[in-house]
Amino acid sequence: MKSRRPTAAALLLCTLPALVCSAPPPDQVATSLAALNAVCRSAIDSHKFDTALRLCKRVSFDASKLAPGSQAHITSLINIGDIKSLTENYIDADACYATALALVEKADGKDSPQAVQLLTMMVEMKTKRGKFLDAEVLMQQLLATLEKTTGTEDATVAVIAARYADVLSQNRQFPEAELTYSRAIRVLERAGPESTEAYALAVRHLAEMYERRAQYSQAEAQYRRLLDIVERQALGDAALATTLDRLANVCEEQNKWSEAAQLYRREMRTLGATASGRETIGRVQAKLTSVERQPIP
Repeated sequence: MKSRRPTAAALLLCTLPALVCSAPPPDQVATSLAALNAVCRSAIDSHKFDTALRLCKRVSFDASKLAPGSQAHITSLINIGDIKSLTENYIDADACYATALALVEKADGKDSPQAVQLLTMMVEMKTKRGKFLDAEVLMQQLLATLEKTTGTEDATVAVIAARYADVLSQNRQFPEAELTYSRAIRVLERAGPESTEAYALAVRHLAEMYERRAQYSQAEAQYRRLLDIVERQALGDAALATTLDRLANVCEEQNKWSEAAQLYRREMRTLGATASGRETIGRVQAKLTSVERQPIP
């Protein structure tokens, strides 16, 4: 019977008990742990989450014994956090990222790039868990760090600021959200083509906030701004159809029947150039028919 060849991960794992007993040189430990973390990351990227989790937990345990607080230890925790996040276990993911962040801050300080990255990941976990007040506190810390190291006019900072505005809006702090969106949009507007999508997203979220609050004239102004961005930057028919639909809706809410009908017709033409299903086109046609029946002042 042919024997099964052990995998690279298994061979590497077999070396770790010997390393623990023989107190090897730090370079040898770092090399072995880095290789195992790479195998773990490969399993994550292949969506083999059960295999990845077993491996990553073992690597993290050994790293905590052989090289506590090292980059290999931090990477192992991030890998576990990523697995938990990808499998929608946001509580455990949040805890892993928090532990990694504490190690990074101790080793490299609160202003280090990796600390910033982990704070960003933790904000996402808090948001997905509905912990918006906790997310707001972390966003304040993150923005303070970025503004100190990069400056307030940097596009990367503006992207984070727009995300902070999202959190403020979710916490119903609307005046603060409006001001933060406006500041971020001002920077992103001048940041160049590489920031176009972030610029469009920030404008859309501001428009949606106004729409949710039934501030339809303000929403209309932002959707028209978004329409201009989508058209000038050629962001695609799907983005164009969505923007036309939202703009038509807020015009409809203001009894601007003629403008709404014109926008719905344009949306229909745009959808005809995409792979949109009959259900989507039928929904827009029904709205157009309803608008066309309204008395034109």
